Amino acid sequence: MNVSDFTPSFRSKKPQKFMDDGWLKTNEPQVILFQGMRGAGKGVAVDKTAEELYKAGILILHLWGARSFENLYWAINKDCKEKYDVIRIILQGFGQNTSLKQWAFHNRIFEKEFQYYFEIMKNSGLISSDGKMVKLEKLGREFLNGEIMHCNCHKAYPIVWIVPDYIEVDSESLDKFNDQYWKDLNEYKQFLLEITTEEKQLLIQGKLKKLKQFAPNPKIIVKTITPPTNSSRKEIFQKQFTEILVQARDERRIVVMNPAIFEYANDKFDTLAEIIRMIPYLMNKSGMFSPLSESDVGKAKKYWSKKHSSWHKIAIVINELRSVAPSSRLSGERESSKSKKAIYDFIPEARHMKTWFLGDYQNPDDLYAGVRYQSNIVVIKRASRNILGSDWTWLFEKIQKDRMGLLRKKGKRIERPEDMWQYEKHPQIKKYLDDRRPKVDEMPDNIGYLTFINGEVARWRFDMPSFHHKTSLEDFQKDTGITWKINSKKKPIETSTVNTTQKKKTKQEILNRIDQMHVTDGKSFKQIKDELVQMEKDGTIPNMDYENKEPIYFNNLWNRWKKKNST
Repeated sequence: MNVSDFTPSFRSKKPQKFMDDGWLKTNEPQVILFQGMRGAGKGVAVDKTAEELYKAGILILHLWGARSFENLYWAINKDCKEKYDVIRIILQGFGQNTSLKQWAFHNRIFEKEFQYYFEIMKNSGLISSDGKMVKLEKLGREFLNGEIMHCNCHKAYPIVWIVPDYIEVDSESLDKFNDQYWKDLNEYKQFLLEITTEEKQLLIQGKLKKLKQFAPNPKIIVKTITPPTNSSRKEIFQKQFTEILVQARDERRIVVMNPAIFEYANDKFDTLAEIIRMIPYLMNKSGMFSPLSESDVGKAKKYWSKKHSSWHKIAIVINELRSVAPSSRLSGERESSKSKKAIYDFIPEARHMKTWFLGDYQNPDDLYAGVRYQSNIVVIKRASRNILGSDWTWLFEKIQKDRMGLLRKKGKRIERPEDMWQYEKHPQIKKYLDDRRPKVDEMPDNIGYLTFINGEVARWRFDMPSFHHKTSLEDFQKDTGITWKINSKKKPIETSTVNTTQKKKTKQEILNRIDQMHVTDGKSFKQIKDELVQMEKDGTIPNMDYENKEPIYFNNLWNRWKKKNST
């Protein structure tokens, strides 16, 4: 071992507050879950957190997103920040001793551009105009005061998009999105002086490709995979996915997979499950994700890039986590049991795989408990008591006590939570409290509570990510122009998780075990449940989701079985 490769690592013997050195660690893997009602900004918080990990040099695997190709928007920049900045400048003209048009001209926003933004502001309700007078509306004032959120995109990140081999992406449409064609003669002349008649005709038609030295690095590259729906296809997939990871790390690309591109029942879950199962080997045995040494890099650590420092780290991001790890009360897609088992087995060991894990969901009862209870941090976004459930009653009570404490520090005498209304009815006092400790069910979209396993709670602001934030009405194909078709001849051979004969045999064996434990051993159904759950974890019996069943379930199951056998 080279002495220069030694890196001291210390941990205090005393309990530490999690926020003492920042909540998001890039030197220690974390499982971070985001929870809250629909429209509360969970997706933004996940994207911003993933972006911070990417900036730290960590390889991002965004493996699941809303089925509108939402997680592919890493690669899209609509320059929303620039546009909103222009709108802000124009609106700042209200209150000046001049017209909006003159104010805009003074700020180098000329006639044509001014008219374009004026119509946008009018149509969006920021201003109103009767043709003579222009009025700043409430929404416009809130925008100027920074009280409303909007997309802040000003960059796009390179991604590698995983698609199944029966999807054939049109290469011309992909190249056009990636700016591989000359736009017009003016752009062409910036790089080249001569052009043939044939080339000019192609350029006019928008079909003249740029030479490699003039073309930008593509924002989206597509990699096809063989969905691992059986053992032979699994071997092919493992090689393909390994190559994808290595290329993505080398080129600093985000690996993106979205369920919407999969056309069949099994293959999206088979693919996700196999990726998760591959992580332990890739991270700890393959040798491809070992930390670099100074001899590997050829320079001292103090001169390393973030890419070098994080060469051995990955982060898995899964939006809509309930889709791939549903609880027993939620009737998710039948084949989701494959991904649920893989995620359940993986998450407790994630930190030993040098892997961060980010996921979001709405209702805790929708998510498999074996996954939900493995987090280092749960970020609570705006949510009602009904959505969060009884497990989070303590948070509502803590926030109420904290608000009372803030009032006491200001000299207010208050002893009971029910007396808070006397102070909260005053707008200035309410704003003071909301800015510091907003109520859980009234939090702004950009605010969340970080909750830690020691009961620590911290308010945190989540700004918009740098790439475009897709709205519910935006369309990926319209925004990118990328098209594809399905080659049905390449439909994967699927193996269902449900084999009727095997299932009946397994169920009979389990019922015999229950009968033995209850009748012969005299065990209660609570004890029987605990033993069966342990058998699931040990792999003695298949995962039947017994952890989420009540003891009465096993009692009823056994009674029905006995009755059937006695007739």
